[in-house]
Amino acid sequence: NEVIKPTINGVLDIMKACQKAKTVRRLVFTSSAGTLDAVEHQKQMFDESCWSDVEFCRRVKMTGWMYFVSKTLAEQEAWKFAKEHDIDLITTIPSLVVGSFLMPTMP
Repeated sequence: NEVIKPTINGVLDIMKACQKAKTVRRLVFTSSAGTLDAVEHQKQMFDESCWSDVEFCRRVKMTGWMYFVSKTLAEQEAWKFAKEHDIDLITTIPSLVVGSFLMPTMP
């Protein structure tokens, strides 16, 4: 897919560059609420075991579904790569981002 593969490959390319540099001690991944709450049955609380249901997103195709799928799969691949290559990975999920849009209208 034109959105999903570049998202995953972009994250992995950054992680490979960090590994190659040998000076990066920790990598912080800015995640999204879209990686954990796009599920058929909503939860009240989330933890590190919660992920958006990629198949549900693909099936229902709700607004933003490609973003949810690409961020979820990219973060899962990042965790896998970090574990396999002993990289200290931290993810953060900002609850609200405030500020002007980069574009004049909402995409």
